[in-house]
Amino acid sequence: FPIEENAAIYGFVARIDDEREIVAEIKEKNAAQQEYTQALAQGYGAYLLEQDEASNDIFTISVGALKPGSQCHITISYVSELDLLHSSKKPTIRFVVPTTIAPRYSPSHKDVRRNTIAAIDNGAVMISFIPSEQDCRQDSNNVTNEFFFVIDCSGSMAGDDKIGLARKAMLLFLKSLPVNCRFNIIRFGSKFSALFTDQVTREYNKENMCQAEAMIKDMGADLGGTELLMPLRWLKENKPPASCVRQIFLLTDGEVSNVSEVTNLCRDMAAYTRIFSFGLGHSPSRALVKGLARATNGYFNFIAPHTNVDIYVAEQLARALQPSIADVYVKWNTNQRILYKVPEHAPPVFVGDRLLFYALLDETMPFDHTTTVELFVGMQQQPIGLARIDHVPSVLGSQFVMRLAAKALLRELWNDQKTIDKELLVNISIKYGILCPYTAFIGVERRFNTNNERICPVAMTCWGQQVIASMVYNTEKLNTSDSKPVTHSTRDDINQSVHNSSSSNSQTSKMIWPIDEQKLVDRFIELQQYNGLWMLTADDVHQLTGKSLAIFSSSVIEKLEKNIQQSVITTAIVIILLETRCLALKTLWQALSNKAYKSLKDLLDGDESKVEQLMKDIRHQLQ
Repeated sequence: FPIEENAAIYGFVARIDDEREIVAEIKEKNAAQQEYTQALAQGYGAYLLEQDEASNDIFTISVGALKPGSQCHITISYVSELDLLHSSKKPTIRFVVPTTIAPRYSPSHKDVRRNTIAAIDNGAVMISFIPSEQDCRQDSNNVTNEFFFVIDCSGSMAGDDKIGLARKAMLLFLKSLPVNCRFNIIRFGSKFSALFTDQVTREYNKENMCQAEAMIKDMGADLGGTELLMPLRWLKENKPPASCVRQIFLLTDGEVSNVSEVTNLCRDMAAYTRIFSFGLGHSPSRALVKGLARATNGYFNFIAPHTNVDIYVAEQLARALQPSIADVYVKWNTNQRILYKVPEHAPPVFVGDRLLFYALLDETMPFDHTTTVELFVGMQQQPIGLARIDHVPSVLGSQFVMRLAAKALLRELWNDQKTIDKELLVNISIKYGILCPYTAFIGVERRFNTNNERICPVAMTCWGQQVIASMVYNTEKLNTSDSKPVTHSTRDDINQSVHNSSSSNSQTSKMIWPIDEQKLVDRFIELQQYNGLWMLTADDVHQLTGKSLAIFSSSVIEKLEKNIQQSVITTAIVIILLETRCLALKTLWQALSNKAYKSLKDLLDGDESKVEQLMKDIRHQLQ
């Protein structure tokens, strides 16, 4: 069964027939397994909780020698960091209970305040840092983006229309890409294939966009099994040039078995690659989807079945194009001895996202009430955050912060597979009472009069394989290529596209425009050209505005060629319609609108005041 992979599990209790309660202890895994086997051999009841060493979000409970007619209710106690989400309105907090069905979301919590917040226990400190755009601009660089879309086309993607979700996501990705970038699309299953094979990536232009669009429309779940390692290994072998930042968008249902191997490969690419991962369907591997994003300082989303994917896609792409802070330095000012600091090296953090820092303290020393924590960025150590900690709050002895800190430390040590120290992991796990892949919770129900009541041991496979045992659990309790930056002439792009517009325009003129807000945005996404502009017909404009195309004009476009004028005007109309009719879906179309605005500015000699005058004129004429 799954549990959120960053959850710190600190308690495991088996309650038998609502009468006897067995509280498990945490021990080294081999010792716990031996005790389990010995208990069964003696006719005792035994209860074991283990974490899968290959996938950090999969756990196994073994219930041995349960008497006929008896029931065993299991309670697992854990504490977890909550996901910080971003919507078109405000940041929210989400709690997810992963199961074999769609994730269940709690009501959003609105407690997001200043950029640096501290939480403490007697033996641990947690710092939460949420940078503003101004913070990130201090460390931003202008670089060329290289986009890869890695799409799972294995047979498992056929269920729940996951491949349909992937197609819809891909179309929005494609239309939202910025001019001057490079891109490629990779489909994978039991084998993999790339859209462009002559180069690692190609320039994003009209011809290549149309080729990609055709591929997306024909994409199916027809590539057999799920072998994600092969395409990622190919990407590692073909590093981007120094002037490029590689962004990988991965869409998958996460049904792969070699999670650790895939994650380690991606961690080796983290210096030049960020992965933005989407888990599709009922039961994606949360360890895989979150692990790939974390290993490369990217981001992740989980999309439940039959859910509109557009909003999640737009949020990811907007995040990929945002500035980030890549070198945050933390200074812990305390007289108390710090045993461990996590993370050892802070990953990049995006505007509005959250970065967590932990310090595990020596509990034998009195708490230092003058403790402060400072955050700096860049070589010049520009200050960006400060937290003063002058008291230890009373939190009923929950030890939440200590458990979260211990889990973060265990996760960081485990992820460093090259220098993994099993003994250290076991010692930390047992000291703080937090489950790890090398420990297990074991509880033994010692029974008397075994000659009369002993139940034959449950048949099991050998250790390291799945244990088959009878179990009843209470779900309510479980809920406790080399390239240089490419420049374009937008004016030349328009001229080229207009020459081929007559046939498409005649077809477009027969379309009936939808009234529904979502469908209207979908239509605009479909019709946007690769350079961000829209070329609507007179009939399109009349349907959308009730006015003739001929009445729209602006003095700032008089020097442009006639055919370019039409594209400029209709693009301005679309931007205004999106802002006025589709405001609730702003997150979905914001990247498209920004791309269109930039193209208008390029056409108008880079003069932003001319663009503002154009928009003002068109708004007035729309009234």
